[in-house]
Amino acid sequence: MHGKCGLTREHVARMLAGEGIEQVAERLRSDTRALPDVPRGSAKVTADRARELWDEIGGDAALREILLDRVPEDIALYQGNIENAIGLLRMPIGLAGPLRVNGMAAKGDYPIPLATTEAALVASYHRGCRLLTAAGGCTALVLYESLSRAPGFVFETAADACRFIAWAVERFDDFKRIAESTTAHGRLVDLGCTVEGNHVYLNFEFTTGDASGQNMVTIATQAVCNEILTQTPVAARRLLSAGGP
Repeated sequence: MHGKCGLTREHVARMLAGEGIEQVAERLRSDTRALPDVPRGSAKVTADRARELWDEIGGDAALREILLDRVPEDIALYQGNIENAIGLLRMPIGLAGPLRVNGMAAKGDYPIPLATTEAALVASYHRGCRLLTAAGGCTALVLYESLSRAPGFVFETAADACRFIAWAVERFDDFKRIAESTTAHGRLVDLGCTVEGNHVYLNFEFTTGDASGQNMVTIATQAVCNEILTQTPVAARRLLSAGGP
C-alpha cells in the first residue's frame, strides 16, 4: 500500500517524464516572444464571417469542412448568441422518456431529447423517466424565483457591523434605484442581511426577466456597493467580492 507521499512522488515522476526540474520550470515560464496575431473579434454571425476567421487562423481543412457543416448559411440563426463563430458542431441526439410532468406550468408526457457522446447516458435517463412515469410522474412547482449576489463588508468591530446594518436596511429604495439604473430588465426585489462577527453580507435578490442575468446582477450590485462605500456612516475596512451566486 502506498502512503500519500509515495503517490505524490509517483505523480511527480510521471509529470517530469525523465526531465529535470529546471527544464520543466523553463517550459512553464511565461513567454512573451513572437506573440501570435489575434483575429479580429466580431459578434457578427454569418457564413462569410466564419470563412474569414478560418482564413485568418488557418487550420485543418477537414475540420473546417465539418464545422461549417456543409450548410453554412444556417449559422446566421445564432446571431446574438455567440461571438467569433467559426461553424456548427453536430451532436448525436438520443431520446429518453416520455417523462410525465405534473406541474403548474407544464402538465403532460414529454419526450426528452439529449445531445451527448457519453455512452449509456441516454439509456440511464430513459430508465429513470420510465420509472418516474410509471409511478405517476414528477410533480414540479416553482415557489420563488430570483438571482442573488451577496457582497461582504468587513468592519472594525461587531458593533460597527450592527450600526452598518441599521443604516443599510433603511436604504433599500436608494439601492433599488441605483441597481436598476444599470439594467433595462433587472429588478432588485429584496435585501437580506447576514452577520458573522465583524462581517456583514448583504444579500441582494433580483429578478432578471427572460435572461439568465449573471452579468446583469453583478454589475448592478457593484454599482450599489460603490455607492455604499462612499455614503456609509460606518467605514468598512474592505469589501469582499460582489460576484458569485
